Amino acid sequence: MIGAKAGRALKTGTIQAPAFVANLFRRVQSSLSIDPARRLLVDAFGDKELLSALLNTETTASAQKLIRKQLNGWLASIGVEQIPEGAIKPTDEGADLPPPKTDPTVTSSTEAPAQTGARPKTAIAKFVEEAEVDPKTNKNKVFTDTAGKKTVGVGFNLDRPGAKKIIESVGADFNAVKSGKAELTDEQIDRIFQKTLSQAQDDAASVVSAFDNLGPVRQAVMVDLAFNMGRSGLSKFKKMLAAIEKKDFDAAADELKDSKWFSQVGKRGPRNVDALRRG
Repeated sequence: MIGAKAGRALKTGTIQAPAFVANLFRRVQSSLSIDPARRLLVDAFGDKELLSALLNTETTASAQKLIRKQLNGWLASIGVEQIPEGAIKPTDEGADLPPPKTDPTVTSSTEAPAQTGARPKTAIAKFVEEAEVDPKTNKNKVFTDTAGKKTVGVGFNLDRPGAKKIIESVGADFNAVKSGKAELTDEQIDRIFQKTLSQAQDDAASVVSAFDNLGPVRQAVMVDLAFNMGRSGLSKFKKMLAAIEKKDFDAAADELKDSKWFSQVGKRGPRNVDALRRG
């Protein structure tokens, strides 16, 4: 059951999710994801095809494929194995996900993890953060990045559309942060990073048609590119995207290397090219 409130907003009554979707929600929630049911519904408000797939009580193969693609981007970010095509059929009432991959940097505990403070970093988060954070720079205070943009935290551009709203959503004073009169806390930086990383994952999954069939390393490259350039920037790499669709990763890596972006991003460029080539 996804929710009566959302159902009333859609004028459909309470929405009953297909069994395999509900199962995904439970497993993703147990892996520290932030309310995936709500995120899926929010996406559905702007995507009639996704909304139709969610409300389809008989869950056709095409609807299942669409929902699987949407969810796989999130599953990759929390270290849960992807759902391969055909692994879950519309009639699989008891289908379940494989267990989450363990992260050696996270110690096990019988107690539920605290919901405040920094969350354990996922593989994709670490990959993106590695390129965005200079250990010599105080990320808590505004600084100027290599492109001349006022930046704070993990590559958060203070001149981007919606920057003020995002900064204020974590309880900070946008003008004070941008002027350098105030700093962000580590927790505020982590919350902003989670928001922008989530958007980058959605953008990558939307632009790269073969995203949910890529391995985790190549998915991380696509998310990093979306994080760095946005959805519109990533979509301009048409030859690279076409090569990825054909699974010609040498050609895809060559196209990424032969771009203006590669010459502008320093060490990030060779790292992403190599990761895309090798997987």
